[in-house]
Amino acid sequence: MKITFILPAIGKKKGQKYIKTWKNMEPLMIAVLKSLTPEDVETNFMDDRNEFINYEENTDLVVISVETYTAKRAYEIAKKFQKRGIKVLAGGYHPTVEPDECLEHFDSIILGNAESVWTKMLNDLRKNKLEKRYYGITTSFAMPDRSIYKDRKYSPLALIETGRGCNFACDFCAIHSYYEKKYFRRPIEEIVQDIKNSGKKYVFFIDDNFVADHKHAIEICKAIAPLNIKWVTQGAITIAKNDELLYWMKKSGCKMILIGYESMNPNILKDMGKGWRSGVGEINELTEKIHSYGIGIYATFVFGYGNDTKETFDETVKFAKKHGFYFAAFNHLVPFPKTGVYRKLREEKRLLSEKWWLDENYPYGRISFLPSDQTPDELSKKCANARKSFFGWRSILKRGFMQLKRSHDLGMFAIFFAQNFNLKKEGYDVIIANDGERAVELAFSENPDLILLDLMLPKKDGMEVCREVRAKKNIPIIMLTAKNSEIDKVLGLEFGADDYVTKPFSLPLLAKRVNALLKRHYGNHEIWKYREAVVDFTSYKAVYANVEVDVKPKEIDVLKFLLKHSNQVMSREQILDYVWNNSDDVPYDRVIDVYIKNLRKKLELDCIVTVKNVGYKLQL
Repeated sequence: MKITFILPAIGKKKGQKYIKTWKNMEPLMIAVLKSLTPEDVETNFMDDRNEFINYEENTDLVVISVETYTAKRAYEIAKKFQKRGIKVLAGGYHPTVEPDECLEHFDSIILGNAESVWTKMLNDLRKNKLEKRYYGITTSFAMPDRSIYKDRKYSPLALIETGRGCNFACDFCAIHSYYEKKYFRRPIEEIVQDIKNSGKKYVFFIDDNFVADHKHAIEICKAIAPLNIKWVTQGAITIAKNDELLYWMKKSGCKMILIGYESMNPNILKDMGKGWRSGVGEINELTEKIHSYGIGIYATFVFGYGNDTKETFDETVKFAKKHGFYFAAFNHLVPFPKTGVYRKLREEKRLLSEKWWLDENYPYGRISFLPSDQTPDELSKKCANARKSFFGWRSILKRGFMQLKRSHDLGMFAIFFAQNFNLKKEGYDVIIANDGERAVELAFSENPDLILLDLMLPKKDGMEVCREVRAKKNIPIIMLTAKNSEIDKVLGLEFGADDYVTKPFSLPLLAKRVNALLKRHYGNHEIWKYREAVVDFTSYKAVYANVEVDVKPKEIDVLKFLLKHSNQVMSREQILDYVWNNSDDVPYDRVIDVYIKNLRKKLELDCIVTVKNVGYKLQL
């Protein structure tokens, strides 16, 4: 018997790979279910965030972990396997809160925690008596089997559970709906063993509220202190009232905690179900108290409940800058199903679509309801402006040095700049390599648009990394180094670097160098010319020798994709994924051969080169 686990991506944008949210995080629940599966059952795992789904997989059951954001994509995946007669089971938050909807798309679902019913489900599967619903009534913990991640390049951050649930009842929180204001503790000896098993020194305790039980949290900290790890987690501002807890968090390696501040307005906090926060104490003092222990804060704020004026946003951003938060999220409200705010918006007929997560016109990140005092676009713009202000250059520099002064941790200081530098302000996705060997791996596996390469790297120095990457890839490279001798610059450029910046440098200046190099390397591809061929990617028109040519839209899409990845070999599967955007009518991959033939014939594009048994590349 064989089971195939699948983690669906949030969604796809035309012309892009899957949205990279949590892309590099290991999916913990997949490893948990793997550990509960008998050895005589063969298992396989496909991560939709990072790879193509093999719909021809020979398997007895497909198991999909489904969240609200991934529901639409999960249903697409399920449909394709069911067409082949393969049964599909779903578990996770969304099947628990929307079971009837999910049963329209899956053969079976697990409601609640899967651990307590996994063995029964497997026995039913062997007997070909799979039930429609399985109810995981009790909450239990299992030791993850991370062998399911073998040969996968996930983050060096280990995801560890210390408990489940939360003892608060925030109106917008999906977790409250799932666990009904309960918190379940994991045995401390299991937590310690799980960390040891992971083999990692960086840990993310993924609890929704690590400090829900202060006494339990202190005991965890005491137990993990000898492990010499660095860790981050999520919790409530109430930790500032407990000096013993803060002491042990710091002593055991806590570097950052995510805290939901949500609003500066007491009335809005009350509407959110966070009225308790007003009684905790003065928020500025509590925040400073946490920072005094050298613990950084990732602050989150939610807008859309009340009268969110420009002044409201300005006040919030001012507060975030004042305290020099490690990160801050300025997000609009998301009405997840079965939450209090969802019910309220539905009753008030303010949902743009009752099941917005299934709406074909809903893209990830868009506001799905009508705010009471403004349009969705106005609220969205205010959130964007707040992010732009917080992640501005002056703010990044000031906050960065505040972090260093508090923590005296150069490693966290480097991570801070890597994650803040242009991450939000300029819209870049940042991938971090801690040594030269990892840098080479990521350059080949992730195909970044640009590499910022430090000369002084462990394992392989920047010169060697540059030489190896340049031998196979035409990726723009900027060298970053403290060395400023003429010979170092010459060597860097000779090894293939496109630009060279010495430390210390101005971040705005570096941003301009990055933007200039990207523009110079990739250019503006809305209008593209090659000899006598001119292609307009906006109007989907093509001209050859001043005569308009009948080039099909999908042929132009193929050309655009190859141009975007010029001088790189792209497989037929990759081209299909781009052109058809994962729709149900994806043709046989050899149709790409026809499109390439047509492009060569109609526009005389001899620059499109066939790479035997691999695919095609646009050679410029």
